[in-house]
Amino acid sequence: MNYAYKISTAQEDFCNITTQVQDAITKSGVTDGIATVFCRPHTTAGIIINENVGSGVVNDMLLGLNSAFPDHGEFLNVEGYSPAHLKASAIGANVNVTISGGKPVLGTCQDIYFCEFDPPRNRKFYVNIVGGVDMDKAWKKIRLVLRVLLPMVLIFLFARYSIYNVYLPSNTDAEAERLLVFYEPDEYEVPTYEPESPLYEPEPVPPQEVALFPPPSHIPVLTYHSIMPMEYYYPRNVNNPWILQLDTFYLQMRYLYENNFSTVTSCQLIDFLFYDAYLPYNPIILTFDDGYLDTALFAAPIMRQFGFVGMQFLITDYIQETSPSMAASPLQFMSPQEIYDTMDVFEFGSHSHAMHRFVDGALPFEFESVENIKADILYSFTFPLTFTTGFVYPFGRYNTNAMQALTEAGVLFAFTTEESYLQRDTPPLLIPRFSIIGGPEEGWTMEHFSDVVWGRMRAEGEYQP
Repeated sequence: MNYAYKISTAQEDFCNITTQVQDAITKSGVTDGIATVFCRPHTTAGIIINENVGSGVVNDMLLGLNSAFPDHGEFLNVEGYSPAHLKASAIGANVNVTISGGKPVLGTCQDIYFCEFDPPRNRKFYVNIVGGVDMDKAWKKIRLVLRVLLPMVLIFLFARYSIYNVYLPSNTDAEAERLLVFYEPDEYEVPTYEPESPLYEPEPVPPQEVALFPPPSHIPVLTYHSIMPMEYYYPRNVNNPWILQLDTFYLQMRYLYENNFSTVTSCQLIDFLFYDAYLPYNPIILTFDDGYLDTALFAAPIMRQFGFVGMQFLITDYIQETSPSMAASPLQFMSPQEIYDTMDVFEFGSHSHAMHRFVDGALPFEFESVENIKADILYSFTFPLTFTTGFVYPFGRYNTNAMQALTEAGVLFAFTTEESYLQRDTPPLLIPRFSIIGGPEEGWTMEHFSDVVWGRMRAEGEYQP
């Protein structure tokens, strides 16, 4: 039995998770066995059992680890977290705890800790329970339950027999059934949306044709904004090109799944850009801009169903304090709760903090100084993001100041709105993307979607068979 838990950590933090481990043991019903606590999928964090008296022990542990694993200029990891990786390797990613009597066997001064060696993060850890139940205690509980339930069952049967045969002596069995039957409302048929023309569902590409296109050097990057089901999409948002109807999104994801596309993570992209690493078979990158609530409520479950992941770039100034209610208009944005709930589907990066807006008809990214742009980017990194190595330019606008600010802020790759393919020689801070367009007139057809993902659109708007 496996149980997952989420926590928010501070920088170089030791979080006591003994209560969560006890919760998992209680839920499992296991009284005697082993609990394995594992921090997955994190490589800069660990799990440890240590003393719980005062904060001195934690301070001394961190002091010792920092002395043992200082930062070196010779480290090659471009993300800059090499000391955190070393500390996590020394601590270990899991611990095993004996379970006895339904409780973890720990010393008087012992507790279980989640060790964070990165800046503040939203983390996950798992508790796997293996074991059995003390049969003597179980039989005692069963006997107690039987003592309570058996009289109630007998009373119920007696009462039911009496209703049919004593209180309704003059009625036939059919009449008695009619009198005692509960009210059942008429069936209600939920109205469904029927498009004027049937949705196009392309046939999957035969396996023998997959190797023909796209060339390995051309990788499609797709951009989504808002994804809405029909009740929010029609009629208010039907002509908004940045809002895609949910059925269309589902068909696109199913097409990718049936044709064996593999979504790419930020770490895989960095390895491809800087270390000439190979990407998965039929690679494709799915990006989502702005951080709209509907992508967490509606897009994430579909992606989870097909085993896909994507990169979500948030305007951090728009992150809500509490979970908002879904509405057709105005567009709603995520809160930390939706971010935590979809971390298995999305990686969360920055789309700037307060510079995704026009000032006197111009974007700050086009006229602000390197220092001001860098300050905005670094401030956005203080919000609940899961990676700070990627970025999306507001409205796709950029200049030399913006690119220099990203470099100084430690950003390794950035996406534009220019439509083309990612290639080996693409500058990491100028990665092009294809923007998915919705709507009944200008929206993408499935034929056009197929052309893009198979690498047939070499230049902007140019079709190449």
